Amino acid sequence: MKTLIKTPAVLAPIALAPLTLALGAAAVTPAIAGSAQEDIVVSPSGAMQEWRADVGRDLGRNLVLAERWAKHNPDSGIVQVRFTLDADGRPSDMTTYRSSGSVATDRAARWAVRRLSQFDEAPTQFAAGQVFQANIIFAENTAQHDKLEQKLAYLERTRLARGGGERGVIALGR
Repeated sequence: MKTLIKTPAVLAPIALAPLTLALGAAAVTPAIAGSAQEDIVVSPSGAMQEWRADVGRDLGRNLVLAERWAKHNPDSGIVQVRFTLDADGRPSDMTTYRSSGSVATDRAARWAVRRLSQFDEAPTQFAAGQVFQANIIFAENTAQHDKLEQKLAYLERTRLARGGGERGVIALGR
C-alpha cells in the first residue's frame, strides 16, 4: 500500500497522512455597488465552519479506510463527487462529476463519500434535492499536492463562473 496525501481540503501544513477538510472556507462573488465594483465576501458562520470541519474529519477517516480496509489503491489525482442526501441524511445519488482518470482513485473517493454521516448535524436545514460536491485530492507528496490544489482552484473558479445552477452546489473542499 503506497502512502498518499488524501484530502478534500486546502487547510493546513501537509503531512504524509490524510488531512482534514476545509469545506468551502469562503466564497468571493463580485457585485456592483453604486458606481464602483466591489467584492462581497460571504463567510460561513462559526457553527457552519465547525460542522464543515467535522465532515472533513469524517471524510479524512473514510479516505484512510478506503485504502486500508476496502483495498482501494488510489493513484494521484483530483476527484469531484456529487451527491444529494436521502431521507436519513446520508449521501445518495452519487455521481463522479470529474474523474481522476483512475478507476481505483474514483472508487476510493466514492467509497469515502458514501460513508459520510455528519449531514444530519448541520446547523442549517438543507433543501430537498440539495446537490453537494466533494472535492478530493490524492497526492504522493507535498509538491504534487500543491500543483493539484492549484488545478482544483482553477476548476472551481471555472465551474462557478459558468453560473446557473453551479452556484447552488455546496462544495465540500476548495
